[in-house]
Amino acid sequence: MGLFDYLLRRAPTPDQAPEPAVVAGTILREPDMSFLDDLEICDPEAAQDKKSPGTLPMDLGDTYAIIEYHDSKGAQTTRRVTLMSLTETNHGLGVNCICHERRAYRLFRVDRISGVIDEDSGEVVPFGTFFAETYGCSLPMSDAAAQEDPALTAAKTLRDFLRPALGVLVSAARADGKMHISELDAIQIYAEKEMFALQRDGRIGKAPTIEVLDAFNREIERMRPQRRSLRGHLEIIMTYDKPRQDRIQQALEGVIQADGRIVADEIDYLNDIASMSNAIRAAMQDA
Repeated sequence: MGLFDYLLRRAPTPDQAPEPAVVAGTILREPDMSFLDDLEICDPEAAQDKKSPGTLPMDLGDTYAIIEYHDSKGAQTTRRVTLMSLTETNHGLGVNCICHERRAYRLFRVDRISGVIDEDSGEVVPFGTFFAETYGCSLPMSDAAAQEDPALTAAKTLRDFLRPALGVLVSAARADGKMHISELDAIQIYAEKEMFALQRDGRIGKAPTIEVLDAFNREIERMRPQRRSLRGHLEIIMTYDKPRQDRIQQALEGVIQADGRIVADEIDYLNDIASMSNAIRAAMQDA
């Protein structure tokens, strides 16, 4: 069984909620599913009615979160979601998500997200605080504001640059249903090195600040790559130059070896990278 097939089989789907970390001392009430009439069904990969010329829509990296949401009648529910993208709607900012309670794609209005539950402490933090801590920039009030925010622009550049590799690495780390702290460390080290390579090559104006690095580390920990995204990630990686592909290969080896235990499926990962790479390159040449 190859790396590609294995990842596709093990990554979560919209009807399968990612396994969150255990939050000691916190009991979440059963969500009330009767107040969903104000939510617009939206597939994040489908064409949007409203196109933004600037920073929005903003990719949110398949980040898992537990949100508290108020519907149009004021009723509050708790939702387990995977955040897909931030977009601008006729009602202001919206977040395209996979809602695991409804097993469907939903568009949640940002102004109705009252808070995000921290998995480690059980603390409820404002969505704006969660956004800043996770993505290293302030939540834009509009697309025009987003275009004027250098921190948001820099963070988006970094995320776009790293997302394909991070999607594959995090999927590999979570293949057994959990991410070991040593696997997380290996992915974070790779991401930090790539960020500085991006700065060295002139893709961004200055080296990432410690705040940006901390935000990216938190985002990596919260990432739950979706099965439908993996094929695109892998095909993009195969278009990179050889040094960059080699760095991803080395990072993948590091992630697999990080917990001190290597199983047969993990060996298959490494053996299949070369053959999969050759197959994709051959298909690109024939196109």
